[in-house]
Amino acid sequence: MLTTRVQYQKGVLAIERIVNDETVKGAIDQAILDYEPVFLQRAFGYEFYRDLMAYVNDTNHVTNPIYDNLLNGIEFTDSCGNLQKTEPLKYCTARYVFFEYKNETLTKNTTSGEMVFKTENADVVAPINRLVQVWNELAMAMVKIYDYIQINNVDYPTIDNYGGDESLIKKINHYGI
Repeated sequence: MLTTRVQYQKGVLAIERIVNDETVKGAIDQAILDYEPVFLQRAFGYEFYRDLMAYVNDTNHVTNPIYDNLLNGIEFTDSCGNLQKTEPLKYCTARYVFFEYKNETLTKNTTSGEMVFKTENADVVAPINRLVQVWNELAMAMVKIYDYIQINNVDYPTIDNYGGDESLIKKINHYGI
């Protein structure tokens, strides 16, 4: 896996009680297992996802810039002639996992319908502003990654048409549109 729990300890991706609460740690670990593969397959297609994960999981692999450039981020000249730098892929996976985890935990689906549980000594606040920010950061990072891939398409023959899911490069707003 590219994403680790440490990425959720501070900043915009901070998740409450991640350091001390075993239940939260378990929930985050499960979210990473559930959502990271979904994101990578949506972003790059199954074939590239499979090969990337084989590369990441092989501790004796020979350095391969095709994977390392995405994993670590790389400076490149974009399609408009501007110098850009892609974010490391774990930056994107962490944002996608966070977005899905928070969406999943906003409410609970019960036999009585969708519920928001009451809290004692606190007010429930919808994290929509943070979710919009995180998704839009992801979308902007993916625009750069896809531009890099399109410019270097000879190195990435299995990735075309944004890996099949252009929604990853579309910003959202508070209304979900």
